[in-house]
Amino acid sequence: MIRLVLAGMVVLGLTGCGGIRYAQHDARAVRSGGELSPVHLEVGGAKKVVTHRQGVALVGGYREGVWLEDESVAEVRYGDGSDRFAPEVYLVGKKEGETWAWYGNRLGSAPRGDQVAGRFRVEVR
Repeated sequence: MIRLVLAGMVVLGLTGCGGIRYAQHDARAVRSGGELSPVHLEVGGAKKVVTHRQGVALVGGYREGVWLEDESVAEVRYGDGSDRFAPEVYLVGKKEGETWAWYGNRLGSAPRGDQVAGRFRVEVR
């Protein structure tokens, strides 16, 4: 019985090693649900916005990502662009302009922009 309890504690401890790091915004501000400061990009430039620090992978279907209102202004790239499960999320400027973006589950369907927390402007110059 003691071994089973210890094994469970090790698994929970390793699971806690994972997490989400926001590169452009404070995690508390993202979770509080207000409007966040804008992210500024240059055309062709990229900025990292989210990094996942993976713990022990348990069953689940949530992976933090970014959704854009207008994908003609900027695009979301996961890692090198070939892996939707990559730990890094980047915003890449495509053309001059502005659009709204918000954090959400990249493995689910796109949430509506007016119903999410963590909204911010992406400004491409």
